[in-house]
Amino acid sequence: MWNKKKLPKLIATDIDGVWTDGGMYYDQLGNEFKRFNTSDSAGVLFCHSLNIPIAIITGENTEIVSRRAEKLNIDYLFQGCTDKLLVVANLCKEINIDLSDVAYIGDDINDIALLKKQGFLLRLKMLLIM
Repeated sequence: MWNKKKLPKLIATDIDGVWTDGGMYYDQLGNEFKRFNTSDSAGVLFCHSLNIPIAIITGENTEIVSRRAEKLNIDYLFQGCTDKLLVVANLCKEINIDLSDVAYIGDDINDIALLKKQGFLLRLKMLLIM
């Protein structure tokens, strides 16, 4: 069914705009909310069934993302990242894979460097017009 040679050995993603609708929601007390799509959990389960670990790499640093990552048993969570390419390159060294083995999904300017180096074409529409 699946050709293991063509599957990534790691799927890494941004969070805002990839796992969420991209909106930032605040109540009158200043509490922040994010709207996650529950369909993403099926993708995580599918990747885990193929023994493909998932990493979330985000510039934000919020408890909301930590809770979502914990709920879905995300393998690696990196928050507050300013250099996502460096973070993923270091993770690749740690788990003994190459950047060409990584599928990265991102949708913002700070994702471009990593999108150019990763091994799979998984760019969202927004980046296709850049």
